[in-house]
Formats: sequence, C-alpha cells, structure tokens
Amino acid sequence: MDKELIAENFNFVITRENTFSEENIEKFQGGQFEFQIHSIDALISQYQSGLQIENPDYTNILKISCQDVIPARAKLFLDTLSRVYIDEKLKSNFDLNQRTLNFIDKQMVEVSQF
Repeated sequence: MDKELIAENFNFVITRENTFSEENIEKFQGGQFEFQIHSIDALISQYQSGLQIENPDYTNILKISCQDVIPARAKLFLDTLSRVYIDEKLKSNFDLNQRTLNFIDKQMVEVSQF
C-alpha cells in the first residue's frame, strides 16, 4: 500500500517494506517522522566542509574521512566517493592506454611505409 505525496517541488512515495511484521510495525505506527529537503548547493557545502583528505608521504594512498551526524550516511558517501574515484581512475588509465596504442599503430604504419 504505497502512498504518494505530491508537492510543488517534489514527488515522494512511501512504500511499506516486507520487513515489517505485525510485531515490529507497532513501533512505527503513530510515530512522527520528519523529512527535510535540502538544496544541492547546501548539501555540497556540507559535505565539502566535513570532508578531510590526507595523502601520506611517498604513497599513492589517499586517506579520506567525513564528518556527519549520521555515521551510516557518511559511510555510504565515502563508499560512493571511493567507487566513483576508482571508476574514473580506471577510465583515465584505459584512455591513456588506448591513446598509446593508437600512437604505436600510427608509428608502425609510418615505419612500414619506408
């Protein structure tokens, strides 16, 4: 039994998960829940101010930490940031390797014409 809330700036769908049982659903019924909507700029500023990056001397390692009032959210943010960084690094390396191969192929064609 999903419930959709529609406002001027957002659509919000509340979905009942199967993990609720008759025993534990009573904990949530009648409770008050609060949702906050933040601007993208405010969220970026919040994460930038709480983010710390260190590069230990003579290493290719980055030590990244993040401060957040919700530790699970900080962990999710850092996991996602790490995954995106690694994906971009792999893509960059692949692009460099592809350009190198193209250059070598071009040189081989030029050399073989003599």
